[in-house]
Amino acid sequence: MRLLLAATMLLSFAGTCLATETAATTSAAHATTAHSSDPHPCPTISPDASFARPMVIAIIALFVAAAAVGIVIRAETPEVLPATHSHDEPAGSTHHAPHH
Repeated sequence: MRLLLAATMLLSFAGTCLATETAATTSAAHATTAHSSDPHPCPTISPDASFARPMVIAIIALFVAAAAVGIVIRAETPEVLPATHSHDEPAGSTHHAPHH
């Protein structure tokens, strides 16, 4: 479980580092295109898709972590729950003696 947590933290930090690294290179590219003749330029999709693999790995890691937590919670849940006493039961189904 600790290994899974460490891997998730490592992937989240790796994504942050990649984002700051590419921000410097893309800001220079945006500075040159900002002075184009079109007053309302449409956004373009970046051809750099290096973020896709770490994102897919992070998403899969989160699903695996959620499955592991679900298995642990299911294993720790008691088999038989104690009888509950509800005050929202319909009249006559409480099996209590009438109060006079």
